[in-house]
Amino acid sequence: MSPRFVSLHGIVVLLTVLFFLFLPVPEMLSWEELLLSKFLNQAPTLLCLGYLLFHRKRVHDSLSYFLLIAFLFLEILVEIYYYFVSTGSLFAANLINDILAFVVLFVLYNQQRLRLRASGIYNKKLGYVFLACFVVALGFSFSLAKAYKIYFSSEKLIFFLIMVEMALNIITVGISFYVNGPLSRNRYRLAVGTIAIVTLKIYLYLSRFVFEVYPAFAFTIGKIIFSMGILLIADSIMRKCMVKKNAPVFIPR
Repeated sequence: MSPRFVSLHGIVVLLTVLFFLFLPVPEMLSWEELLLSKFLNQAPTLLCLGYLLFHRKRVHDSLSYFLLIAFLFLEILVEIYYYFVSTGSLFAANLINDILAFVVLFVLYNQQRLRLRASGIYNKKLGYVFLACFVVALGFSFSLAKAYKIYFSSEKLIFFLIMVEMALNIITVGISFYVNGPLSRNRYRLAVGTIAIVTLKIYLYLSRFVFEVYPAFAFTIGKIIFSMGILLIADSIMRKCMVKKNAPVFIPR
């Protein structure tokens, strides 16, 4: 991604953070203001999605490209089904949506990992992977223990979905280290982006189950971390999918 697009993305993120920083209680908002807040909440992700669509003609790896679009769409989908799902089923819908998003992300990373391994420059980074997965698992463990007490006896399906999502988060963080080769200048960019979006999810679960408070920082500091994670993921994958403008073209004779 060009520096101009990254700067634009940063400006959009800061504007959305300022909007939510001074946003009144949701119950005080009109329908139009609530709709605007929903749009602004997904503005950074929508911007990345627009970038992907704008450069669609330069894509040579269609499968990775469409998987990335599917992941971004699932991250935006939460603002759409919010109006159609009942309040009692909203948490289960969020869990299913997150599971689908990370399944798509895992398939995307695994495809790139297998391609890298076949090229002969596959390199194991077990130390970094173990440390990152251990920290993420530790962050989820407190929330999982509380969720067990709340849901295991009454709503086992919810507890099962929570376990599946947390496991997918940990596995996806681990596999993100294997997408880029050891000689790549951006070999850890994708891992940092994945850890960033998982960090926000850890904070949301801690707020819900452990601290039992409203996640006030989710739309300010959390929004910055999450948006930067989405940008790093989109940038890293698109670098692998797009044909460079100055790439030599073979003309058969």
